[in-house]
Amino acid sequence: SEKLLLEVGKSYEGLAAHAATPDIQTLQRVLNLQDEVISTRARELTAVDPRGGRIAGVMVNRLLKDLTGADG
Repeated sequence: SEKLLLEVGKSYEGLAAHAATPDIQTLQRVLNLQDEVISTRARELTAVDPRGGRIAGVMVNRLLKDLTGADG
């Protein structure tokens, strides 16, 4: 769960930095492949703690949708 939290934190920090100082190249670099990493971490968490994985899934699904959306 710590690894998942770290990756989610990186994504939100990148989005917050972009909101403060828009720089699309930096944002793209920070978020590159984050959706895959977060998905992998969520699956790993679910494998060792199914209940915790379901709870985390509710929270990270919105972020994953934003990261992979056509307008993201």
